[in-house]
Amino acid sequence: MSPEQWLKSTDDVYLKFMSGYHAKWSPFRCFKSKYSRVQTGNTYYRNVEFLQIYKGQWSTRNYPLQVHLTYAPGKKDEAYLIIKAEPKGKRPPNVRHKYAILYASDYCIIIGDEYPAEDKRTRCTYWTTYNRFDKFDGLCEYIFELYCAQPNITLYSHQNSTTPSTRLPVQDSRATRTMNLLLPMLVTTLGTLVGTKKLFCEECWSPNQEKAKCGVEYLYEDTCRGVPYIRCKIGYCRCHCIFGFYRRLDYQCVKERECCE
Repeated sequence: MSPEQWLKSTDDVYLKFMSGYHAKWSPFRCFKSKYSRVQTGNTYYRNVEFLQIYKGQWSTRNYPLQVHLTYAPGKKDEAYLIIKAEPKGKRPPNVRHKYAILYASDYCIIIGDEYPAEDKRTRCTYWTTYNRFDKFDGLCEYIFELYCAQPNITLYSHQNSTTPSTRLPVQDSRATRTMNLLLPMLVTTLGTLVGTKKLFCEECWSPNQEKAKCGVEYLYEDTCRGVPYIRCKIGYCRCHCIFGFYRRLDYQCVKERECCE
């Protein structure tokens, strides 16, 4: 979907992953964007709703917002959101006035503080619908990993499955230059993970680009505070370390200390 389709959707849009904001927002639950009323031109009306601790109890917070979509002059691949509170309202704490849309597809929309410069990252949020929340999409998660600072601090859903995606062009060409190398690794079925504290690699790539499945020569088992997990001896792999509702993602095998934090 285009950014316009996400903004005018009558479906609730849920925050699935975020990066760089955890210190400001934690703890919170069920962060979502809800349709409010019909758009006016390029201005869309949505309510941001989430649960946050207040006086020791979870309390619902709701912020009616005006979201204006704009594009850089002559650049339809460079889109921005201007966030304003409805009259007599206010923006949620720490929410900026302006954000960049880094990526949009049928399966996710990724919003950043800005378009990052070459070899830099920015703080991001990754949004999707309820029906897609439990589905893994390789391109969405790849863009999130590529452009977002501290991408391993994420919300976690218990089930994932492979789905296709259509990319909205982004400002620089890093994704284009590396996608052909990483796409086979990204599009993997991750299976169901319910309450499991386990780090595992779905597949690895040896230095000569031969794919190695778990359990063959490029992988070995280890433990993290007594919890078994699998690491790559060499090459790259997609790894997951599950801690309740959080997971950490890394395209290189995660070190034990990172898993055990």
